[in-house]
Amino acid sequence: MRPGNAGANNADDHITLLRRAYRALPGSQRGGNIGHKILVRTDGAGGTRNVAAYLHSRGFAYSLGIRVTDKIGALVSTMSDEIKQGVLRPGANGGVTDADTAYVADITGLLSTGKAGEYGINLDSFPTGTRVIVRVEYPAAGCQLRITDVDGRRVTAFITDSAGQPQVLDLRHRGRGRCEQRIKDAKDLSFLAVPHHSFAAKKARTAARSWWWLWDPGSLRARLLSTAATVARHARQVRVHLDGHAP
Repeated sequence: MRPGNAGANNADDHITLLRRAYRALPGSQRGGNIGHKILVRTDGAGGTRNVAAYLHSRGFAYSLGIRVTDKIGALVSTMSDEIKQGVLRPGANGGVTDADTAYVADITGLLSTGKAGEYGINLDSFPTGTRVIVRVEYPAAGCQLRITDVDGRRVTAFITDSAGQPQVLDLRHRGRGRCEQRIKDAKDLSFLAVPHHSFAAKKARTAARSWWWLWDPGSLRARLLSTAATVARHARQVRVHLDGHAP
């Protein structure tokens, strides 16, 4: 565990974690060459040149979020429509959005025309072949606007060394949002507060974990609090008969 005052952009900590995660993979201890079969995705905290250089040296593919500066926001607001692509929506019926509503674009070429570090990222210090892809869309209801927003739309960016269409790479990168949801669910269900000293508590936690794989906290509470039952009063006793099919 890192100390509570550890910084979010500590590349050494991230590299240490990546090494441990790699050693936990099947075949890594036998010298297996997994290479680009591994894709590492992070949010903006992992989008540093040292992390990218380490992943490149190991032959791992990467998709790392980066901080969007006001100059990148200004650049996005003036780029031509030719490089904009509609956003791919996940699912079989997701489709592609209209570029006027939400779009992605590869701005690597635009960044290379400026001075080194002018836009908050110096591509010369990153591995060869690194691309910068931005995503522009209206924020969800309730989200606060940022100074880097363009015409009321949220701008996010990530770097990758993968080839392919920007909209496909963007869809792949957004898949990492599942890990944020799992962390949230784990906190809501107190799964981070382990281990327990009591064996009975450990048994209860094991049973709860089996539910967790199927339910999120909202449906879990609904299942537990909505169990069908009847109340029977007889001989000065009150008995609750639960549905035999209830979990």
